Amino acid sequence: MKILIIEDDPDILQSLGEVVEHAQHQAERVACAQDARALLNLYPFDAIICDVGLPEGPRAGFELVQELRSKGIRTPVMYLTGLDSLEDTIHGLDAGGDDYILKPFRVPELLARLRAHLRRSRPELIHRLEHLDLVIEWESKKVWKAGQELRLTQKEYLLLELLASHRGRIFSRDELLDRVWDGEFQSSTNLVDVYISMLRKKLGEGHIENIRGRGYRFAEA
Repeated sequence: MKILIIEDDPDILQSLGEVVEHAQHQAERVACAQDARALLNLYPFDAIICDVGLPEGPRAGFELVQELRSKGIRTPVMYLTGLDSLEDTIHGLDAGGDDYILKPFRVPELLARLRAHLRRSRPELIHRLEHLDLVIEWESKKVWKAGQELRLTQKEYLLLELLASHRGRIFSRDELLDRVWDGEFQSSTNLVDVYISMLRKKLGEGHIENIRGRGYRFAEA
């Protein structure tokens, strides 16, 4: 899963990113609302961890979330803040936040809450996805085809997980490079096409679709 972390304290931002990545998620880190808006216009995220006090203002996090909700963006948002008054909590939740966690936070609790929001926002991720003769189990990260477990490389699985957990959404080659390979390679490379081809050979027909001129998607039906 891809998590956006918005936090202006560099030490907290770094540690949060490490916590999220250790939990096998991808973490994008920004220190202000302006940079968060730029990323949200480029990529879909599965959850957002947002400080309230940002360089744009002491309650800029609330304003950012309210703006996202007005645009129809329903990504789960967890506030992480030192503002502990009841009024601030109510304000933040009414602005569109899904959770309100006070600093200093406890890592196990934060991760448990994150897992809960991811399950609620994407109910198909609770246990597994079944599509034609394919079964993907999210917790164990195992894949079966016609009852036989497939041996996938780490990158093949990450590519499949990204596509299958956003069924029907078209990902461009640049997006796949950025999210699976963390932007390590230039967009001119054919790496994505090579891995898609290898993955299709293992999965068989009817799962990953090539949308001409746009990219790839996991079939909706």
